[in-house]
Amino acid sequence: MNPPSSDAPTSPGSVPAKRPRWVWAAALAILAGAAAVLVYARYAGARESTDDAFLDGEIVAVAPSVAGRVASVRADGNQAGKRGEPRV
Repeated sequence: MNPPSSDAPTSPGSVPAKRPRWVWAAALAILAGAAAVLVYARYAGARESTDDAFLDGEIVAVAPSVAGRVASVRADGNQAGKRGEPRV
């Protein structure tokens, strides 16, 4: 009888079996998916979202006191003004 070769395991479990590539690919895909979920959760947690948004505002009519063209506007964007101060 020949002695067992050094390549063949003598008992099950003594030499770990080589895992197939698909196992490593599946593990990598699961880890990548978990990382993507964590990144999205951090992103979505910092932002508010709604499906039923609406705007609330007031409509104000603006009419000129005198007829003519506007030559210049003496205000920038949301600049605060005082009562009676000319803007046009």
